[in-house]
Parts: sequence; structure tokens; C-alpha cells
Amino acid sequence: MITKHNPLSGESQGADQSIGGGVSSTRTLSDATGHRAALRRLLQHIDLDEPVRRRAIQQTILEASAWWWRWRAEDFDRARPRRSDFNGNASPEALAAADERCRELTQACLNRATLLEWEAGND
Repeated sequence: MITKHNPLSGESQGADQSIGGGVSSTRTLSDATGHRAALRRLLQHIDLDEPVRRRAIQQTILEASAWWWRWRAEDFDRARPRRSDFNGNASPEALAAADERCRELTQACLNRATLLEWEAGND
């Protein structure tokens, strides 16, 4: 009897060698139940959510830093409409509203950075 070890399933398969040199197996390759079980065992070792969790933690750490909020404030300040920009068909009222939103967001980010710096200084 020849014994083959299947690394995916962790099981040994028995095979009889006949006189004619052929090998007959008690399991076939189309045994879907065995393949599903082997796949489940393999997937238990792979954590598919790890990159998502790692990125969430990185983002949380970034957002807890004052420099992050100052950087965001700079982004919103750069996004404010400028006279030299091509504004297309935007009305002056729409441009003024966009400018006000960006200005408010810039100030909110600066306030958050100041708060984080203040909290860090009180520890």
C-alpha cells in the first residue's frame, strides 16, 4: 500500500498499487466535501481583515496628532476659490458660499489642532 500525505487537508490517503502498476485511490479529486474542509482549515490561518484593522488604527493615530489637523487645515485653505481660478459658470454667490465653507473647515481643523496641543500639554 502506498500512502500519500495531502498537505491541505492534513490527512493521509491510502492507495493500493495493483499488479499492472496503476494506482487506485479510495478518494477522488472531485470530492467536494474534502476540498471545502481543506479550504476552511487553510482560511483559518489567513486573517483577511488584518489590513483593514491596521489601516483603521493608522488613521486613528494620525487623527490624534495636531500636525494632521494643521495639514488638513492647509488643504482646505488651498481649496478655497481664488480669483485666478477658472470658475466656469459658477455664480459669485456660489463661489462665496464655497469660500465660506472652506474657511470654516480650515478654522475647525486649526481649532482641533490647538485643542490636541493643549490636551497634550496638560498631561
